[in-house]
Amino acid sequence: MNIIEEFKEYLLKQNLEIKEPATLIEVEQFEQQYKLKLPQILKAYFTLCNGSGEMNCNNEGFSFFTFDPRQYCGQPFPLKS
Repeated sequence: MNIIEEFKEYLLKQNLEIKEPATLIEVEQFEQQYKLKLPQILKAYFTLCNGSGEMNCNNEGFSFFTFDPRQYCGQPFPLKS
């Protein structure tokens, strides 16, 4: 079992909803459209688990991002010093 599968099991044990996984094609189209390359572990996360969605929190109060290309703004987050 890899770390993403372990993470998915962790979420399921807490009775969290797991979002429908993205397809590899969807992720690759996103990369091509925005001319970027996601780390392999992030691709695995989106295609195997795809998070719990907004406001669906684990026992520690965290929710986990879901792949949704419509939410990408195309700009990096501003860095603050």
